[in-house]
Amino acid sequence: MQCDRNKRRIRAMARGEIVGSLKLREHVRNCLRCQAEMSRERRMQRELRALKLSLIHISEPTRLGMISYAVFCLK
Repeated sequence: MQCDRNKRRIRAMARGEIVGSLKLREHVRNCLRCQAEMSRERRMQRELRALKLSLIHISEPTRLGMISYAVFCLK
C-alpha cells in the first residue's frame, strides 16, 4: 500500500471523519511515515481548535492533475 496514495484518508482518520478500513489501519500501525502523518494532523487540529480556526482541505481537478490546498476559516 503506497503512503502517498492514502494520505487524504490517513488525514481524515486523524481528524475523526472516517474510521478507515482494517487494511488501512493495519498499514498505519506498521508504517512510521504514516504514523508521523497522523501525529502531525492531530497536532494541527488541536492547535486550530485553540485558535478557533477550522481547516478545509480542497482538491480540484486540472488538466495536469489534482491541485490540493488548505483554507483556514474563523469559527
